[in-house]
Amino acid sequence: VSKNPGLLDQFAQILFPVFTPIFTEDIAEFVPYVLQIIGFILESRSSGSISIADAYRALFQLILTLSFWDRSGNIPALSRLLQTYIEKAEETIVLEKLTTILGVFQRLVSQSKVHDHEGFAILNLLIINLPATYLNNYLKDIFIVIFTRLTKAKIQ
Repeated sequence: VSKNPGLLDQFAQILFPVFTPIFTEDIAEFVPYVLQIIGFILESRSSGSISIADAYRALFQLILTLSFWDRSGNIPALSRLLQTYIEKAEETIVLEKLTTILGVFQRLVSQSKVHDHEGFAILNLLIINLPATYLNNYLKDIFIVIFTRLTKAKIQ
């Protein structure tokens, strides 16, 4: 793959038509596996290489749909894929959905002792990959979520 980056695009072009019905028909048994495969494809790309015109933008919109996060089995793969977008996608793609991404963080930290670490991993990558000025308006709410979580239950 490193010697032939175009191979990733060919691989994705073959797989995306196969993956689309899994999402549109909501075949729950396969969704986590498809998310992992797509995550691997994205992780193999260079940073900032997921352009706005790619099919990945539509997928990014899809994985931010809160109903996907309702299934506990999807959360590890969704979290990893979202983290990959934060690391690899153009900054503008992430910034357009920053409020929604922070909503996912809040949901994971507030509602699940089992998956709270996934929410913290997402927040960590936002802090690392975005200029601080973009997060300044959200800091108060972020700390409220964190401190509420800490006061309600111990982190395992």
